[in-house]
Amino acid sequence: MDLVREAEHGLLDFVTFEDDLGPVGRLDAVLVAARVAPLTSRIGLVPTIIAAHTEPFHLSKAIATLDYVATGRFIDRDKLHHIDFVGERFSVKGPSITPRPPQDQPPVAVLSHGPAVHALARRSADIVFTTPHSAAEVRSIGAEVEGVLQFADVLVDFGPGNTPASDAFTYRGGPAGLVELLLDWHAAGAFGFRLRPAALPEDLRVITREVVPLLQERGVFRTGYTASTLRGHLGLPRPANRCAA
Repeated sequence: MDLVREAEHGLLDFVTFEDDLGPVGRLDAVLVAARVAPLTSRIGLVPTIIAAHTEPFHLSKAIATLDYVATGRFIDRDKLHHIDFVGERFSVKGPSITPRPPQDQPPVAVLSHGPAVHALARRSADIVFTTPHSAAEVRSIGAEVEGVLQFADVLVDFGPGNTPASDAFTYRGGPAGLVELLLDWHAAGAFGFRLRPAALPEDLRVITREVVPLLQERGVFRTGYTASTLRGHLGLPRPANRCAA
C-alpha cells in the first residue's frame, strides 16, 4: 500500500500487480488491487489475470468489481441482457451480476515480446507492454502495434546491488540520464513507460521524487491529475454500451 501511495504521490498513470501460476507464493493480483483501491484516489491499478485458466464470466465480474469497488453491487432487472455467447473455446449465457463499471470497460493491457502477441494486442488491447532495447526497436515495434498505446518496459537500477534478471532493457545511472532515455524513446514512438524499480522502495522514490520533477521541468509530465480514471489518464475514449438502445 505504501508503494502504491508513493506512485500516486508521483502522479504516475498506473501501477501493475504481477501474478502467475508458478510456486512463487504471490497473493492473487486482483484481490491485492481490490485491497489497495479504497486507499488511493486517482492512480490506475492494473492486475495480471490468468485468462487461460479462469472462466471469462468470473474474470469479467472480478475486474468490474475492482472498477466499482467503492459502491457495492446491484441489479436493475430492466437493464439485464443475456450474453448467449458461444465461441470455439468457451460459452457465456450471462447476465453479469456486477453493474456496468464506471469506465464502461476497464482498459485491457497485454505484455508482448513478439509478432504473435503484437497481433493479439492490435485485436484486443488498449495498452501493450513491450520490451525494446533501443529507440530503433521502439520504432519497429510501434509499427507492429499501431493503434495500441505502447508502454516500453524499463528496469531501473539507480544504486549498487544485484539487478534482477529481466527481459526488459536495464537502465543503470542517474535520474537525468533516465529522463534523456525516456525522451529519446518517446520521440521514437513510445506512448509511455512501465518503469520497474530494481529495489523497492528506494528506486521508486527516486522515480517519483527526482525523475518526475525533471520531466515536469521539461514540460512533458503532468503537474496534477486531471482525470479520475485510467481511461482518462491515457486519453482513451469511453466505449459505447453495446446493449444500449
